[in-house]
Amino acid sequence: MPKQKMQKNRVLRILKLQAENVKKIKAIEITPEGDVVVISGANNQGKTSVLDCIWYALGGKKAIAKVPIRKGEKKASISIELGTKEDKKVEYVIDRIWTNNEHSYLEIRPGKGAESSFSTPQKLLDGLIGGLSFDPLEFARSEKKEQRDILMLAGKMRVDWQKLKSLTGRDWSDYGNFMDAIDAAAKSSFDSRTEINRRVKSLENQLNAIEIPDEFKDAKPISMKKLLDQQKDIDTLRTLNGAIKDIEERVEALIESSKKLHIQRGTLQSRGVDIKNEKAIREKVTRADEINEYARLAENKKGLMKDHTESTDASEKFTKSIEKLRQLKTDVVAKSKLPIEDLGFSEDGVTYKKLPFEQISDSEKLKVSMAIAMALNPNVRVILIRDGSLLDKNNRKIIEQMVKDKGFQVWLESVSDEPGKVGIFISEGEVVAIDGKDVKKL
Repeated sequence: MPKQKMQKNRVLRILKLQAENVKKIKAIEITPEGDVVVISGANNQGKTSVLDCIWYALGGKKAIAKVPIRKGEKKASISIELGTKEDKKVEYVIDRIWTNNEHSYLEIRPGKGAESSFSTPQKLLDGLIGGLSFDPLEFARSEKKEQRDILMLAGKMRVDWQKLKSLTGRDWSDYGNFMDAIDAAAKSSFDSRTEINRRVKSLENQLNAIEIPDEFKDAKPISMKKLLDQQKDIDTLRTLNGAIKDIEERVEALIESSKKLHIQRGTLQSRGVDIKNEKAIREKVTRADEINEYARLAENKKGLMKDHTESTDASEKFTKSIEKLRQLKTDVVAKSKLPIEDLGFSEDGVTYKKLPFEQISDSEKLKVSMAIAMALNPNVRVILIRDGSLLDKNNRKIIEQMVKDKGFQVWLESVSDEPGKVGIFISEGEVVAIDGKDVKKL
């Protein structure tokens, strides 16, 4: 069968709550009036159990405590009528019954004229219920990242794991939370850039420490062996020249020797040996170590400059990656349907009007928390507040105005030793007064 679909603009609230033997509850029947339903009573009398009944009935097995049945009893039950505020028409009756603490039975009965086709009772509830257990006051006390996760859920954020992978070259989907994954990717790029920047700085220091005079900028390494061989050849040529001179003075007697010496000289000259090069060669021999050192430095500098260029390019690449990741986060937030204007995200939490959530005023915290709670419950517009005693008159007015504008119903728990003028007073697991009047007299 097709899943249950809500009619457009048709939202539900609790029209009646009945419970018996649930936690501290003996037996109650509450027909709420108005947008704010105050459940008051002394401690340990059952007022918290009233709110628990709502969550147990609607939230599924994950919502139910280990021991839901009142001590000393063998079974328990909850019945909730969901309907519209305007015409009080019952859309669904949700019954949850326990025959023991381990097992409960869920039944949903459509109201007269209501749509009745749905696959299973729990799937219907899953489609209707959002963050019903979400307490606005609890949001303000949550950890920063938990607040951010709740806001992401409320804003119905569209995540793009493939875009994140294309920006970083890595699959981050194992993080589960998209914002955490973006933060981790940005941190990874930041750390890599930091490491490369250290490398760039080190290379710059090394480059600055190398000073090469202009005359040695194009120096090439010199082979000492080659220079010494050239010097030896020149010395040999000098000796030959002297011998030739002596022999030529005795030309006639030594003509044969002269020819041989000419041949030897010709051989050396054919190899490019020239006495004119002696000065330059001797100078190179004298300065060979110096020239070689600068040639080595020049070669080293070229390598450092290449490394510096590559490292600088890599750093710029990571800088661009970080900027794109930050833009991705901005785009995610921009496309989200955040429940209240000026909400946003920081690296680790939620911001309002560009201030960290923890730094805004208490009234602003309440407005933000209520807006998120409403966004999480678009169909069944019921919000549970368990620490209502912490709210002053101004904050209660804020809640009353917000729920009135959006058609929500707030069930608010408040500690009181005496029945108040407004609200349902619980004592020993039963309703004993409504709006300050004894139920027996009503």
